[in-house]
Amino acid sequence: MWTPIVGKTRLALAPFENHWRHTALYTTPRGLTTSPIPSDRRSFAVDFHFSDHTLYVRTSDGRTGVVALRPRGVAGFYAEYEETLRSLGVRTGRRSGFPFM
Repeated sequence: MWTPIVGKTRLALAPFENHWRHTALYTTPRGLTTSPIPSDRRSFAVDFHFSDHTLYVRTSDGRTGVVALRPRGVAGFYAEYEETLRSLGVRTGRRSGFPFM
């Protein structure tokens, strides 16, 4: 239930691509990734690493944020994910309510 939160980040910030290429998450050998997402003058990517139960947010300027994938509710995950993005200087354009809506 956490993947739609990360997927909406990509859909809200990445340029639109027609047809099937506008996919929110892609599989990797370790889990799922957003692939690079533009953010101001840099980019970032969000990676679910299921083998080590960690979500990584990596920016093109070398900064990394980490969110532990541990048992908890969606609201707790969402709050930590948003705080991680903020700490890395990633602006999501979030308004009140569910992300990017």
